Amino acid sequence: MSKCASFVRSWTRPRVSVLPAPVKGTKVHNPGLPCPLPEWAPGTGFASRHLNLGELEIVQVVEFEEVWVSGVGEKGAAYYKPVNVPEGYFSFGSYAQLNNSPTIGWTYAVKGSLKGENPPLTHPTDYNLIWSSIDWDNAMQDVFAYFWAPVVPDGYKSCGFLVASSSKKPAAEDMVLVREDLTDRCEVYELLWDTSGSKRAAAFSTWTTKAFMIGTKRMGISLNTVYCCSGLRAELYLPICCLKNVNQVMSAMPSYEQLIQIMQNYGPRIYFHPNEEFLPTTPNWYFSQGALLYHKDSPDTPVRVEKDGANLPLGGSNDGLNWLSLPKDDNMAETVKRGHLPSAKGFVHVKPMFGGSFTDLAIWIFYAFNGPSTAKVGLVKNLALGKIGQHVGDWEHCTLRVDNFSGELRRLYLAAHSGGKWWRPDEIEFVSGTNRPIAYSARNTHAMYPFEGDNLQGGEKVGVGLRNDTAKSEFMLETDVNFEFMSVDYQGTKGNAVEGDSSQTDILPASPPWVDFMREWGPTVEYDSKSELDKVLKHLPALLRNSVMSFLKKLPNELGGEEGPTGPKEKKSWLEDEKVG
Repeated sequence: MSKCASFVRSWTRPRVSVLPAPVKGTKVHNPGLPCPLPEWAPGTGFASRHLNLGELEIVQVVEFEEVWVSGVGEKGAAYYKPVNVPEGYFSFGSYAQLNNSPTIGWTYAVKGSLKGENPPLTHPTDYNLIWSSIDWDNAMQDVFAYFWAPVVPDGYKSCGFLVASSSKKPAAEDMVLVREDLTDRCEVYELLWDTSGSKRAAAFSTWTTKAFMIGTKRMGISLNTVYCCSGLRAELYLPICCLKNVNQVMSAMPSYEQLIQIMQNYGPRIYFHPNEEFLPTTPNWYFSQGALLYHKDSPDTPVRVEKDGANLPLGGSNDGLNWLSLPKDDNMAETVKRGHLPSAKGFVHVKPMFGGSFTDLAIWIFYAFNGPSTAKVGLVKNLALGKIGQHVGDWEHCTLRVDNFSGELRRLYLAAHSGGKWWRPDEIEFVSGTNRPIAYSARNTHAMYPFEGDNLQGGEKVGVGLRNDTAKSEFMLETDVNFEFMSVDYQGTKGNAVEGDSSQTDILPASPPWVDFMREWGPTVEYDSKSELDKVLKHLPALLRNSVMSFLKKLPNELGGEEGPTGPKEKKSWLEDEKVG
């Protein structure tokens, strides 16, 4: 067994993904992972590179032929034609990516009837040339590019554009159109390249696309095709679409055994700062140490929470009637604040995304207490902000986005305060000899970052920002072994990969009771934030006070002590996509 797979259970063995042998001149997708993928446990459709949607079948295409590059070095984008498409399948259009991304991506091809009355697929009736690089003022072109828009008959939608190196119109069979009821709205995602700054070329831009609405109940399947626009800005309502998983087929979602493998292979190692005082724990440990449940109508007589949270009010929404807090005994409260790392684990929420073509595994970590913040203000590198930032009960998370067609880890989301960022595998660190990402929990704030550093939040350009110090230490959480599934959202849904298989559905554990506690995990008001702010400002030079005031006003309410944090199920990301920003 190789070093890369030494931590995987005995029923797995390492292997390289089985792809068709590449032909000369093609580029094959590189997942950017340091180790080969495992041999996945048996299932119905996960990692098979195929999904049967009823009238349509789609396969993942990972081989491309370069058509044109719109810039030198890291500037611009590269445009590709999908190649080695299986017989009987048709391409949706061309693929493109930024030049500064080392990873060749993927797209899909589709199979379905083109005959009969109102078939699910048809071909374009013609093509219109919307832009050519002939008039672009760049003398370094080895070949010219031609961007073609298909002419679409009534009742059908295009899912992409064609980029070719010939001025001759493409053949009708070079791409396929989809019946309108089998499509969903898409939107532009990332600007690839445009002609801004050109003295000769007409305004033109190209973009990546994604499904317009992303969430557990949204069925749009992003196709990773390029969008082309005769202008520098894209329209709000695009003329192209993505596919729609009309029948909500979940056959590509991983089985329970495969979910365990995913966590074993991709579960992040989370480092805590060597000076971190407030380490994670579990809700059950928190409850067992004397956590109290308060009610708005009787705030002076809280009740102790049972060890498993069985006496918590469950369901509904955050109506403000209840909240949790630390034990009343000050000594015990100080002990509880510091958490209990030996008992800590990642609580995993499994979500179908992009119409069941991806699986998101949101890994939630609980802290009994969030520590006070520090700031960098000009030459003052560590300005203590008093009690600002501290609050009882803190939930933080990161999310693995796994491709159900290949089983590959495509992205890692790291939440930081009121937003976060998606990271590609080539942008992050990995545990040596594994495909497990490394994440860093910031000192006191517990925001997540991919690297060590001070990770300033706020007005860094004017020398003012909230510090989020991260560093390696002996304090870490290994979520590949210390995890628990707290919710698997596709269990029992139509077309579920595990539905009807009692050997798998019966083994899925029930959610812990506290998952449905929708109220606040800390008191609404913990301290006088204005008084704390005044203490900070009076020690600063007058020239810096306005900058600090402006910076602090932008911080999330939870950092200002105005409201207690809610649990995972109350977050918008529970049903929707992660918030970026």
